[in-house]
Amino acid sequence: MTNKKVLMLNSGADYYGASRICLEVATHLKQNGFEPVVIFPHDGPVISEFKKLNIEVYIKNLGVIRKKYLSPFGLFNRLYRFLVAYLFLTDLVKKRKIDIIYSNTLSVLVGALVSRRMNVPHMWHIHEIMENPQYLVNFFGWCLDKSKGQVLAVSEAVKACWSGFISNPQRIHVIYNGIAHSEGEVLTRSLREELNLPDELILIGMVGRVNKIKGQEYLLKIAFELRKKYSAIGIVFVGDAYPGNEKIYDELFQLKHDLQLQDIVYDLGYRADIANILRGLDIFILPSVMPDSFPTVILEAMGQSKAIVATAQGGALEMLVDGESGVFIPLNQPRIAADKIFELIMDRSFCQKLGAKAKQRVLEKFSNAAFEKSIIQIFRAQFSHSFPSRC
Repeated sequence: MTNKKVLMLNSGADYYGASRICLEVATHLKQNGFEPVVIFPHDGPVISEFKKLNIEVYIKNLGVIRKKYLSPFGLFNRLYRFLVAYLFLTDLVKKRKIDIIYSNTLSVLVGALVSRRMNVPHMWHIHEIMENPQYLVNFFGWCLDKSKGQVLAVSEAVKACWSGFISNPQRIHVIYNGIAHSEGEVLTRSLREELNLPDELILIGMVGRVNKIKGQEYLLKIAFELRKKYSAIGIVFVGDAYPGNEKIYDELFQLKHDLQLQDIVYDLGYRADIANILRGLDIFILPSVMPDSFPTVILEAMGQSKAIVATAQGGALEMLVDGESGVFIPLNQPRIAADKIFELIMDRSFCQKLGAKAKQRVLEKFSNAAFEKSIIQIFRAQFSHSFPSRC
């Protein structure tokens, strides 16, 4: 029996959360008798991981919607790219006899239109929580409602954001992300050795795209307050910016100097060895200043048994239990946040208990096996035939 072909459209080619989940979905599909064909809008580091799995890959600009295109010229650019991608994808669906189209993230719109035109089932995997601008929220909500097939939300928070736009509530399903938890490559040098830092220094770090949402600026303000209480700290930043948003680096650089933190801040940029980074931290923090849908990096930190601090909003509220497997801090209140982190620094046994509970919770509630089972069930439900299973 011929494998069912799934055309997967991804919004980027980086190695951050949404792309990592796209890789997990493609892996599970291939292992369960499907044939994924993946389209990326540009080249990037995650593509090599797909090729290692012998998954068919194309690079084609998909007209992905981002805020930087919300101008007359930008919208014209997106419309042109969208039309070119539409023609390319309709032809590919015919030639490759695609059975289902999977769009990863809400910013990939073209797949929904191709599915209607070609009468092919569509699945939309939504990672975003949007609050403004309202006209854009309404537009994406309308697109979701008019699309065919199932809508997958990565958290209850994401479902709550979009369910009001979807006339048939049975179309939207919550499937928590799951990633394979391994120790990763053990490097010859630890993070402390790389940075030449003493063992007694408390390392606090975050991993994430450099943008206005993830909270790099907030972390600097927290570090400023925390340093007043405890001087032996180091602050580690890992992540880079989307092309075109590099000016955020300049803003963070200026704030770092204004707060006189340049001697304790270590900006490592993009790194692929996230497991090694996490192993080197005493406390992991994700200080997002807007609701983060279901940050995959928190799952990775949980898998590494880290004491985790996060702002009390979005998907983090479903991932962690405050005071048991993590600690929540308020939004934009650096002094209060610093007080909570100082309590962790002063009670190392409590940090260890948080890390152990985090590891237990991620294995029980957000396992890769549970994610695989849920994803494959949804895909199989689109077809009347049975397929061999590893679940």
